Amino acid sequence: MMLITISNRAQSSALLSDTGELHSEAFPTKSIFTIPTKIWQKCVGASVKIPKLHSKVYYFPQGHLKHVSPHTIITLLHCYPPSISCIISAVDLLVDPHTDEVFAKLLLTPVMDGHGHEQEAPPEVPAEDDDGYNVVSFVKILTQSDCNSGCGFIVPLPCVDLILPKLSLDDPMPSQKLSVTDIQGRIWQYTHIYRGKSKRHLFSRGWTSFVNNKKLVAGDSFVFIKNSAWWLMLNWHHH
Repeated sequence: MMLITISNRAQSSALLSDTGELHSEAFPTKSIFTIPTKIWQKCVGASVKIPKLHSKVYYFPQGHLKHVSPHTIITLLHCYPPSISCIISAVDLLVDPHTDEVFAKLLLTPVMDGHGHEQEAPPEVPAEDDDGYNVVSFVKILTQSDCNSGCGFIVPLPCVDLILPKLSLDDPMPSQKLSVTDIQGRIWQYTHIYRGKSKRHLFSRGWTSFVNNKKLVAGDSFVFIKNSAWWLMLNWHHH
């Protein structure tokens, strides 16, 4: 068995021990959270693709070891072939609670037996809609104004139309309270207002606390996520 972890920053954290076992040490099991497939995909973006469960892949141990551990013992590298034919035995979609970074953990099973004959891999299982709802998202690159204390967050109009509950603009001072969940399940309270000389949608009260807690800076990506039941969620990652 081989355990591989892949983050949305294209970093791998698996290590091969001197007994030939591959371990992941960057994200201790007790500190990680699993997240639904659709939510995970919205966080990493459409360009990130994870192999399907039971699909066939090739693992390159020498290249992997040189990448994750430049000081790997040379004799250890020669213990393994250039490539190993494997199947994906398990896929876990996870989030690191310390950084909010989402990543995938893949369990690889070699398909070669001790006699060098390839074993038949299990049939590929169609992906199930295990999340049970449709998910839409919107990404905004944070500006300096968004990250300044007391300035509030400017919500783009396409995001307002796609993600947020409808705000009654007939009121003299339109506003609504929003409860938004971050990737770890923590609830944040925002006040959504529509005002100013240029009449913009803003997150006012509650936004500064989020910026300070997550240490957001200009250039970071901020992801709004909503399901069909109006459950609002957000994630972020540094540029």
